[in-house]
Amino acid sequence: MRIRAPLHQKGTVPAWPFVGFGLLVLAGLGLFIKLLPERWVPPCGFHVATGHPCPSCGVTRMGFAILSGHLVDAFFYHPFFFLVLGALGLWFGAGLALRLFWKRDLFFDTTSREDKWLWLLLLLGFLLNWAYLWRAGV
Repeated sequence: MRIRAPLHQKGTVPAWPFVGFGLLVLAGLGLFIKLLPERWVPPCGFHVATGHPCPSCGVTRMGFAILSGHLVDAFFYHPFFFLVLGALGLWFGAGLALRLFWKRDLFFDTTSREDKWLWLLLLLGFLLNWAYLWRAGV
């Protein structure tokens, strides 16, 4: 993986502004859902049907905990998504800092082999997190 911040990059659009926009949309959606009465937030259908947590069980509680400033609790509700959000936040923050202070954009270049390993690691993290949710009895 190559991280670069060239002074001028013609014809390429950096991804960090889109990452930031996505995080902003997620935060806005979380705030909106948090304002709803609790009875309007449906339970997990997979959990209701099987008695076991789905791979995303705990994400809503994690989001509410983040929005309330309870980061440790948020981590234990859904560690994988918490770490993914943290990585995306760092990506956006680094891209924004480079743009504001050094007038450069942040780019990540990966080979197709690195892409495969990255996706494999994400899948492994996802499955390990699901096993954690089952074990924790979420």
